[in-house]
Amino acid sequence: LYENDINQVMVVAYKTSDSLVIVIYEAANNYFDILLDSVNNIIYNIEIKRDKVELKDSVKMNISNVEYLQDDEFDKRLTSTTLYQTASNNYLVEYELPSVFKKYLTISSSRGEYQLYDNYDKKIEISVNIYNQHIYELFDSDRINVYSKYKSYHDGSSDKYSDFKESVTKLDNKYEGFIYKNSYKYKTTKIDENYNSQVYEEQNETAIIIYSLSNNYIIEFEIRARDLPITKKLIEMIQIKNVTNYSEYIKIEKEGNYLIGRFKSFTDYNYQKIREITLKIPDKYRESDYLSLQQNIYEKRYYTLNYHKEYDIYDYEVEYTTNKAVNVEEGIKNSIKIINDVYVKETYGKANKLTYSKMITINGKEFYLYEGGYTDRSGILLQNIERKYYYVDEKVLYYKISDTDYLEIIIKGNDKKISSDMFKELTNFTIEEKDL
Repeated sequence: LYENDINQVMVVAYKTSDSLVIVIYEAANNYFDILLDSVNNIIYNIEIKRDKVELKDSVKMNISNVEYLQDDEFDKRLTSTTLYQTASNNYLVEYELPSVFKKYLTISSSRGEYQLYDNYDKKIEISVNIYNQHIYELFDSDRINVYSKYKSYHDGSSDKYSDFKESVTKLDNKYEGFIYKNSYKYKTTKIDENYNSQVYEEQNETAIIIYSLSNNYIIEFEIRARDLPITKKLIEMIQIKNVTNYSEYIKIEKEGNYLIGRFKSFTDYNYQKIREITLKIPDKYRESDYLSLQQNIYEKRYYTLNYHKEYDIYDYEVEYTTNKAVNVEEGIKNSIKIINDVYVKETYGKANKLTYSKMITINGKEFYLYEGGYTDRSGILLQNIERKYYYVDEKVLYYKISDTDYLEIIIKGNDKKISSDMFKELTNFTIEEKDL
């Protein structure tokens, strides 16, 4: 038991059956009698639930030959490949796709979105994702699996789907893999040239290529086709070229004494033009993917300055995020509300909600400035790291890029003040629009 004027903690260890129970009961900042009977009732009224685990040495799979449509005219379009890469969940995978497929929807380092677009009625889309999952989990017929997503297409619950077929087969590749494929007709309506509505059955196909990267990670290529064929040649041209297991995914790009960070996004729905924001930040800062193992470095970057191992905190943390909203001013209000609701709380002491301060000019650019802060606590519970309370000076800058796009810069000083000189060195960026 430990207590002082502002907090108390009690650690209780006891044995029950064949288990050792350790309970940590902590009052962060509001004093109360931690020895009350109600506390003891919680601590000692613990029931050990044991999950029954049945180990399997095999899974039930329905293996059959996958059939492909034959379309020589379509295959003539598949003449070359383009190398892409996706980084997520500590894996960087380089792969090739037919060059007729182009990026669309978003420019992302953590997932891939590509399409071959003839028109609204004829197109093929490919999504690429890396998941924390064992490959056989997706094909075990005793659990939710790759088939489950399409069950409603053929179970009679909808009359819009017909002629459904599906199959799975093993792939011959250096990486263990399978391909799941289905085809079906979907009843929909089309508007003809005379603006009359007509019932139409479109031909749809889905192919999901799954490769195992390790025991617990897979890469998935999901191909969705509407009135265009998924041919064997298309599947054969999707190839993994290299797999790297990394601890941190960041782009080390330098120019003199500056780190270079690039943010990219599409500016039009034809996906022909991109906007590139080039950030130059002094190389005394260190970039990290601490925020997320699925972090898209073209939308979000995170930097730190001066790490203190004894407290497990940095002097400063800086987070850049590009955002899109129907209206920038409303988008900023929503962003501030989320930050205040999630972070600015009186959990450990004094807290000041972020509020609008003023418009400020830095490096020739106009920013919305919001200011606030909160009390935080350093260290990790039960680790050999000293814990202390400190105030986080927080300032958020918003730069309006267009009527619907804005850049958010969150700066946190952990027991440190944020100076005007920091504003200057953290807002050194240029914006350029270019053809893809």
